[in-house]
Amino acid sequence: KAAHAVSHPIAARRHARSATALAPNDLATLLPFAALADTAGNSDAAAAWYTRALALDRDCLPARRGRAKAFADACRFASADRDLRAATALTPADGEVLSDHATVDFGVGRRDRTIRIARRRLAIGADPAAAWELGQALAAQGDYESGLPLMESRWQLAEFVATNGRDFPWPRWNGKIEPGLRLLLWSEQGYGDALNFVRYARSEEHTSEL
Repeated sequence: KAAHAVSHPIAARRHARSATALAPNDLATLLPFAALADTAGNSDAAAAWYTRALALDRDCLPARRGRAKAFADACRFASADRDLRAATALTPADGEVLSDHATVDFGVGRRDRTIRIARRRLAIGADPAAAWELGQALAAQGDYESGLPLMESRWQLAEFVATNGRDFPWPRWNGKIEPGLRLLLWSEQGYGDALNFVRYARSEEHTSEL
């Protein structure tokens, strides 16, 4: 576990194998080994290790969530959905489980369900991840006016803050168009998003410099 934490995957796998040999039916060993496989991008291996863990304890929530993620990463959405339904039955109000389910629903195109789950989580309390998921689902349905402002909540999530690349000496744009305004367009994510939304920048050329 320590080797994994400091990003030494080879050493971590070696120690995990030794631990598994000593305690082949120990959840405390199987779960970290499954997580190692997931980190390495080996979804099939991760699912297999989580399956071993669930054979020992079918109500093990980390194993349910972990296997669901592995299945989703392998585009086995029906299997992921079954595990997440089981996880939801264990903890109906768990925000992380609801988030996992919303992600799978979004992946298979069940936008209405993603929206319903995200709104349910937001009703429980402030949740930047839920707002981000709700914004994506609304935007995917063409409701940019409602979706895009919600998607700004991603900047409260650690994975975006760590990789945003927005270390500029100028303020972020507030969305208002003013004469003489100069805008720098920054491509932060995939080319698909950039190509989809750059078309809207052209309509502001008469008042701004891009």
